[in-house]
Amino acid sequence: MSSDGGAMAATGPLLEKNAAERWWSKIIDVDEAKDQILFALPMILTNVAYYFIPLVSVMFAGHLGELQLAGSNLANSWASVSGFALMVGLSGALETLCGQGYGAKQYRMLGIYLQASCIITLIFVIAVSVLWWYSDVVLTLLHQDPRISKAAGLYLKYLIPGLLAYGMLQNILRFLQTQSVVIPMVVCSLLPLVLHIGIAYALVHWTKLAYKGAPLAASISLWISVLMLGLYVLKAKKFEDTWKGFRSESFRHIFSNLKIALPSAAMVCLEYWAFEILVLLAGLMPNSEVTTSLIAMCVNTEAIAYMFAYGLSAAASTRVSNELGAGNPDRAKHAMSVSLKLTILFALSVVLALSFGHNLWASLFSDSPVIINSYSTMTPFLVVSILCDFIQGILSGVARGCGWQHLAMCINLATFYFIGMTIAAVLGFKVKLYAKGLWIGLICGLSVQTIGLLLLTKFTKWTRVESPRYSSQKPVEIYSSLFLIFFVGFTCSSYGYQLNVGGKEGWVINPKESYSHWAQRLRFQVNDTLLFKYEKGMDSVLEVKKDDFDSCDTSSPKMKMEDGNSIFKFDRSGPFYFITGNKTNCNKGQKLIVVILAVRTPTLAPPPTAHAPVAKPPGASPPHHSFASPAFTPSVVLVSTVSLVLSVAFGGFIGF
Repeated sequence: MSSDGGAMAATGPLLEKNAAERWWSKIIDVDEAKDQILFALPMILTNVAYYFIPLVSVMFAGHLGELQLAGSNLANSWASVSGFALMVGLSGALETLCGQGYGAKQYRMLGIYLQASCIITLIFVIAVSVLWWYSDVVLTLLHQDPRISKAAGLYLKYLIPGLLAYGMLQNILRFLQTQSVVIPMVVCSLLPLVLHIGIAYALVHWTKLAYKGAPLAASISLWISVLMLGLYVLKAKKFEDTWKGFRSESFRHIFSNLKIALPSAAMVCLEYWAFEILVLLAGLMPNSEVTTSLIAMCVNTEAIAYMFAYGLSAAASTRVSNELGAGNPDRAKHAMSVSLKLTILFALSVVLALSFGHNLWASLFSDSPVIINSYSTMTPFLVVSILCDFIQGILSGVARGCGWQHLAMCINLATFYFIGMTIAAVLGFKVKLYAKGLWIGLICGLSVQTIGLLLLTKFTKWTRVESPRYSSQKPVEIYSSLFLIFFVGFTCSSYGYQLNVGGKEGWVINPKESYSHWAQRLRFQVNDTLLFKYEKGMDSVLEVKKDDFDSCDTSSPKMKMEDGNSIFKFDRSGPFYFITGNKTNCNKGQKLIVVILAVRTPTLAPPPTAHAPVAKPPGASPPHHSFASPAFTPSVVLVSTVSLVLSVAFGGFIGF
């Protein structure tokens, strides 16, 4: 009996351990989750490092003077919308082709696909380089200040080598990513970033290049990264099977690559520019300073939070494409399920942090009590959108891994523009929910997009891209993708919004917030408008030259406005000077300087410390308590309903 008792005592802890392991394994596959997390973290670091290389160059150029600051900012914005974003999108085909080829053990094809993608990149770089070479002319035609356009054009000419490097770099990164080789990517991105700081400083301050040295330094640093990764691919034994040297066979795969690359670029751009349109709509609302600041803060928060989901999205894309290539659709679905569970955990962590620390977070963007209090009322809506965004990020990665970019592009177009933006406009303007209405519209778009991607993964057959279903994709989809990329991109680069000078007080002698302080808080760009409110017949607004501004000379203004509700639209870059028509009041400080830097263009990714443009409204009163609770309104009911529908759809799906 004692031996039996000893055996039972010995097996008791073992049984408990096995039971615990079985319980945990029912929630998540620990090994798969660990692999995906170790994959995701380096991807996040790599993405951040490559974002900061061109940004550091702009910083060095900006310290040379106001003209150099404006020119480099304009050049960087133009480079992002017309070149860098396109390079990222074109490389998206390799997530499908190389990922599935690696899973199918067709290792030789990975090198072929890489070469085909590099050829495509070279063709597009040549086309974009022509645009960049004559960018001073193009920017002048877009109503930019001629001097700033010339400075931007000079900057872009020295950045052209960097564009080719950036395009090749994105292809190599996808080549490595699909083989789960991520640690070298971190080393070859962080080291060039560190070197770039020294290179930029040396070229700008120690050579005669000066301003031209900043973009040249970015080009050199990007090429250093390309050479490091290229040499690693050529010399490392692990790539002996996937890189067999240059082959003419790659030319035969250019069109099949394009069929995936262009929809992939459109898929990403359609979603990104939806957020830009949201800021545009905010600028058209009453009290646009507060509304625009609030929406911009929410957009920045969403983008920063999504950086955590980006790595898991890349992991999901790689795991799904590898398993599909190996002919294991069930394992691919299992990998997706693990990614979804992980992203929910990540999202809940962000949601909890934001729920308890939203006031502290908002204070990093603005010290206005009104904006901080308004942001706290937006928090319930923001956490719902973050949850949706995290889930759709994984599903978008799955779509890239499966080669469904053309279908996901259609989903994004329908959900964001036909549904999300329409609802946002109706709720924001017609129902007068303002910022909440805009964000509810975004939530509706994200929710329907997420459900659409869920249905896509549920009912679409998981096969490799060589299947007849995928090969039947029509060329018109390629042309439509190109149209969407450039049409939406240029549309978003030219919008503006209206700002009320002096806030609620209007154009007065001594506002509670000085005009200089007000102007410094905001970022003004081409196509923005100023609204001057004052009593007609008692005051006026004069646009004047700098000398007249300094001396308050009202005798020869460039423009005079005296209708009481004067609207002034910025049609170029550069400084603008405004004074009151009353010289005495002008000497007392009723005058305003506004500096316009560039057209409004998207960036590839916001830095973690990016601040939204915010204005402190006059007469703002502090909130009554730290954590404001929004009233129970129809908007809250709508958000709750959308969340419930999404939760039910997701709950029924995650187990498949």
